[in-house]
Amino acid sequence: DTLYINSAGNVGIGASSPQDRLHVIKDSSTTNDTVDVARIEATSSGTPAVGFGPTIDFRAERGGASSDSVGRVGFVADTMTSTRVDGAFVVETAVDGTYTEYLRVTSTGRLGIGNTSPNGLLHIGDSNAEGSSANPALQIGGANTYRLGFYTDSEGGIIQNLNGDDGLQFRVKTKGEAMRVDGGTGYVGIGNTSPSATLVVGTLTSGQTGTMKINNEGGNTATLEVLSRTNRSILRIADND
Repeated sequence: DTLYINSAGNVGIGASSPQDRLHVIKDSSTTNDTVDVARIEATSSGTPAVGFGPTIDFRAERGGASSDSVGRVGFVADTMTSTRVDGAFVVETAVDGTYTEYLRVTSTGRLGIGNTSPNGLLHIGDSNAEGSSANPALQIGGANTYRLGFYTDSEGGIIQNLNGDDGLQFRVKTKGEAMRVDGGTGYVGIGNTSPSATLVVGTLTSGQTGTMKINNEGGNTATLEVLSRTNRSILRIADND
């Protein structure tokens, strides 16, 4: 026997003691590859095009009333010819029964979040302004205390550390921390983890060298300016000894 229905009304296919409404088991000798257990297939009496494909509709009861859709998942064609169909995985949520696609993995492996035609391997959103300081497009950390957030406004890209004394750190393979923007002061340290001025290069540790180089080419003047509104500009070169 391969089909079972128990006293609870659970149906088993290959499962003699089904634990859910539908319980399917397929035994095979495969040990290191996928196993096809079920097939869901959509056909059309017309001419299938991009966007055609099978989905699973999920529904829930509305507070004692009739059921309504809460979402669906499935695969749809993102390339369609007479001899070929390529599939994209899509996730759609539903608001009052109306579906909106919020996640897609294309047939080429590109992931779109809030984007149905992702251009990069990860593509978030589809407008110039995506996210905000309160709700970044990409966030790492707690809801109101995140340490790293990425978002855009109409004209710029923003990287933000909302709540963290150590600010933003830039690390590389051998050096480790190469640059830091302090979380409290906004001071920048290059080769310095505790910058005490707007820009600090290097440290006074023995053996450490802080170097700043201004290169010039093409006949233009290489310029270092120190400007002040009140004639208090100082350019000082001193030995720490």
